[in-house]
Amino acid sequence: MILNASGIFLFGLTYLYVGISNLKNFNSSGLGWYSLWVAILALGYSYINFIKLQDIKFGIIWLMWSFLWTLFYLLLAQKKNIAIFTGWVAFIQAWITATSPLSSSH
Repeated sequence: MILNASGIFLFGLTYLYVGISNLKNFNSSGLGWYSLWVAILALGYSYINFIKLQDIKFGIIWLMWSFLWTLFYLLLAQKKNIAIFTGWVAFIQAWITATSPLSSSH
């Protein structure tokens, strides 16, 4: 239960960081570096789901989210020209991880 709740905080803090950054017109590179940290943590969540919990679905979902956060890092901190690609990945992953049978609970 604590593991699941802690994963939600990664999203909550990301949204909070995005909101504050946009409201205050902060440079987006800080959010990019934060995204790298979250991408690394998401790999850990994926590992735990695959190996410890034997939950293949959420292992895959955490890998997908880690990839997306990595794209945010590359876009915002490293200033790579991948905005359109990142937007499409975010759109597709949102649909897959929130509305597909893959994301349904046990």
